[in-house]
Amino acid sequence: MSRALPFLCILLCSSCSLVYRAGLGVNTKIEWQSEKQIRRDAKKRNIADSQLFLLDTAWYSSVKSLYQNRREGLLLDSALSHSDSALLKRLKSDVKDDLQPVHVWYFDAQGQSLYHSINCYVYPVFPKMNWNIDSSFHSFPPKRFSPLNDSFHMDFDFILRNIRNLKGEPIAKPDLGQADYYVVVFWNDYMVRPSKSLIKTLRNYHKQHPDKQIRMLYVNNTNAFIWPLLSEKDKEALRQGS
Repeated sequence: MSRALPFLCILLCSSCSLVYRAGLGVNTKIEWQSEKQIRRDAKKRNIADSQLFLLDTAWYSSVKSLYQNRREGLLLDSALSHSDSALLKRLKSDVKDDLQPVHVWYFDAQGQSLYHSINCYVYPVFPKMNWNIDSSFHSFPPKRFSPLNDSFHMDFDFILRNIRNLKGEPIAKPDLGQADYYVVVFWNDYMVRPSKSLIKTLRNYHKQHPDKQIRMLYVNNTNAFIWPLLSEKDKEALRQGS
């Protein structure tokens, strides 16, 4: 059930520059992954089952609906201010950012957004990928950076509503236990270098702050990314477990 060509088309239409994307180490032979395969890939990255989650296949349509509703809310106001007009333009960029494959979010104990970064803003790409953009990781929690500094950030509850544990069960914040910070990482097996680099960067970063109680959520989004590319026949076969 390979989807290499459509996958590449989507990548080429994304908000990352073409030169940048060439250095990401992309696996173009993208395939639907079984739970066993996801567990295997997670084990390679030393991700425990208790930290491993799956992104719902409805994620991409949910994100688009979220931004569409926000946009419509602004348009209902017949007297848009200059700042509202600027926000409308920013929303177009935000939705592209939030549909990128590799992410990290930091939330505080109450679930308030503190920081967000995506694969597109990692620089340089060679020889070593740098997720410490604008020295974000020189403090804790990491500081926001431009251009994501003033953008509309994902709500923690929205993310939780769109992820499942390995049993396919929904997740709520009380299920995660108490923590000072909740860190959500979207990773996969098609943007290989960014996924590996981000996970390694965060682990090294957290080692420098042993006094912080951090709850990690490693969310594999491989299948969620593939889902919109599948035919209805393939989708039905997956629903039936064949």
